[in-house]
Amino acid sequence: MRTLILAAAIALVGTGLTPAASAAPAEDLRVVTSGNGCLAPLWGSPDPGAYISFELCDKSRPQAWRILRHDGTWFGLQSAASDLCLTVLNSGAGHGEDIVQQPCAGSPNQRWRSVARDPFAKFLEQHAQHSDKCLSAGYIQHTVPTEVVQMDCQNIHWQKFSLEVWSPAG
Repeated sequence: MRTLILAAAIALVGTGLTPAASAAPAEDLRVVTSGNGCLAPLWGSPDPGAYISFELCDKSRPQAWRILRHDGTWFGLQSAASDLCLTVLNSGAGHGEDIVQQPCAGSPNQRWRSVARDPFAKFLEQHAQHSDKCLSAGYIQHTVPTEVVQMDCQNIHWQKFSLEVWSPAG
């Protein structure tokens, strides 16, 4: 019997086929986008502490994020390129605090929830759990490229994002 199984495995390898059970599941990745901009670690950095930037969407791997579900409506965003999470720096609760990537800990400064101000909106505010402030594309400048910060929620377009399915460029 073992010889028969081995022969079947060799035949599959010889044809370039592999058993279906060994196929890797597709990743469920998203881009966090607002208009033509996407969130990504600055210069695609894989390093902890790297600032998050709002840059022109190019569908590169540094712009891809995994959604990490937490209790209820809260979620985390983990970079597909670095495995680090979107984090409000030093758990700061003030207006204008920087957003960086740090090791995922599930802490309140890494938890977000989507808030719709309009029931038909595609783009939603992303509120930080620890501060209830909004993810914002820019502190002063709100066009690509710019920094990403947390700000008081103002129901304005540069504080509204969509979590769209990521499909790689190319």
